[in-house]
Amino acid sequence: MIEESLSKELKNEVDNITHLNVDEKLEYLRSYFDSSLYDFFIKIINQFQYNGGDIIGISQLLIFDSRKIETALDNFLSVSKRKFVEFIVLWGITMAILIILQVSLSMFYQTIIEMPFYAPSIFIFFIIFLFILYVFLKHSYNLGFINDWREKENEKSTKKN
Repeated sequence: MIEESLSKELKNEVDNITHLNVDEKLEYLRSYFDSSLYDFFIKIINQFQYNGGDIIGISQLLIFDSRKIETALDNFLSVSKRKFVEFIVLWGITMAILIILQVSLSMFYQTIIEMPFYAPSIFIFFIIFLFILYVFLKHSYNLGFINDWREKENEKSTKKN
């Protein structure tokens, strides 16, 4: 059942390391899971192996941290969707204004077309649109905030100690 939830890449990685023991497999997968949560997971597994105890009790902090990250990710996706809709609506209105200008005000539009700065300004308008679209998409799907959040949490805990 767990193997059905694995991505193809992870399944290939796991298939390639079947000959290793459990500790070696966990260490090998460290490079695949580039997260401080995975390091924490390894520490919990090592503590459980050497000291025993209640694995659920030991892993409460890991569960708490992963839920905080999950909540932050859900909030990020929610805001990202909302900003995407706003982006599309605002640029849609801008494009509609250009189309209305061309269709409804054709006589006025003919005068504008004859102006020497019209073609370069429309070109610049679309270049700006593409640049803003690039920046928007780059920031909308950047999940680096999770690692930034984790680093801030680590800094806070070290300052307290």
